[in-house]
Amino acid sequence: MKRVDMSTVKKLSAGMVFGVLIAAAVPSFQGADLSGTWIANFEIPNGGGMDEFTLILKKAEKSYTGTISDAMGFIPKETPLTNVESAGNELSFSFTAMGGSLDLVMRLTVAGNKMTGQIEMQAENFPVEFIKRDEKEPEDA
Repeated sequence: MKRVDMSTVKKLSAGMVFGVLIAAAVPSFQGADLSGTWIANFEIPNGGGMDEFTLILKKAEKSYTGTISDAMGFIPKETPLTNVESAGNELSFSFTAMGGSLDLVMRLTVAGNKMTGQIEMQAENFPVEFIKRDEKEPEDA
């Protein structure tokens, strides 16, 4: 039986610890925690004016849960998100508006404190950009 010296054991141990640290860092590289409040100003199609979306995300076991609403009342407060999927820097979800008569899908790409993407509404896509609200700011500011 071949004898292993202590320096080899130390190198192997250090390599294994380094490998575990890299493996643990990979999920965080794929995306930061998106939990919090996100705000988007949205131009309503066909000259409907400007609206403001409020998206609240909470970390769940494998993805996120949350709610969405808008300032004009088309999307009531605490409208739940459905079909939430997150992978890497991508987030998508569905929700309803107009008393449940309008189904919408958002597909967003996360980059720091911004999420940009599209709202799919009645087979058309419209651009949207969310900015994460600094939790230190008061809501009335």
